[in-house]
Amino acid sequence: MCDGKADCGDGSDEEDCDKVGNHTLIYCARKSIRVVHTNGSLYQLQTPLLKAAVALDIDFAHSHVYWSDISDRFLYRAPIDSEKENTVILLKNLGQVQGLTVDWIGRKLYWTDEAAKRIDVAELNGQINGTIINLDQNSEPRAIVCHPSEGYLYWSDWGSEAAIERISMDGNKTTREAVIKHDIKWPNGLTLDFEYNRLYWADAKLLKLEVANMDGTGRRILARSIIGFPFSLTNVGKWLYWSDWLDQTIKTTTKFQSSENMRTVRTPAPGIMGIKAVDASRQPKGENPCGTNNGLCSHLCLIAAKRSGRRFSCRCPSGMYLKSDGRVCEGEPESS
Repeated sequence: MCDGKADCGDGSDEEDCDKVGNHTLIYCARKSIRVVHTNGSLYQLQTPLLKAAVALDIDFAHSHVYWSDISDRFLYRAPIDSEKENTVILLKNLGQVQGLTVDWIGRKLYWTDEAAKRIDVAELNGQINGTIINLDQNSEPRAIVCHPSEGYLYWSDWGSEAAIERISMDGNKTTREAVIKHDIKWPNGLTLDFEYNRLYWADAKLLKLEVANMDGTGRRILARSIIGFPFSLTNVGKWLYWSDWLDQTIKTTTKFQSSENMRTVRTPAPGIMGIKAVDASRQPKGENPCGTNNGLCSHLCLIAAKRSGRRFSCRCPSGMYLKSDGRVCEGEPESS
């Protein structure tokens, strides 16, 4: 029954309810940002010549795309649908930003920095930034996604102890946990299904697509022996899409079936890296707990995980500290 609900548990009743050909994807092609419709049309954003664009995400409501360039080590923003070049440099002198995610409710940008071994956060205008968590020196943080209505960040790590972890979006260390830590090697792509509360990932070493509940339970394999090298993963409707490093294509399969439904959407897609679906369903509306007077925080107001018992926390830029009132930061921020 085409009602958007998996009545059969495995979602097979929804199989033919939306077709490949109706979705819009945006992706990094190293030296450009491109928008492709799965019915075949393609256009390139008006941006200056890029060097090595890797990770990206969008702010659907404001029609902006954000991306990292690991050559010049900048974070950028540009309008998705403008006919004129209007690129803004948000942050400079970063490390190796391999993944980034837009908190469309709290209006923040989070990213993984493989060189600095940490997860950082900034306002969407790049004006105030700080560190969420410092990671182990053996870590290799890659993809990152957020679930603002639940207050969680999820990220993949394919270091010596590969895992998929999560933490409250305010960086509360007591909420950190590895939701997937066994039978995992190179978890590259990561995406969340907000409708069914599922976590999907692609393992480029084991060449598998897998799915689990967001707490890591109910894990199962969707597809084995994927041909290629999956890098970035996104979802919309009943479909999963991913970028393939090996043959420079965009591939897709359904969320509910295995590899027999796998197909190529776009070939070739030279230099393809990060990929995202451009669709309102990927960023459902919600209340911003920091929306009134920035939560009375002097600097960063960050959404907290629901289970932590609080709605948000005030955080400070690196070099500053939070006063006993839990609202105001003092000291001098570190220069970037």
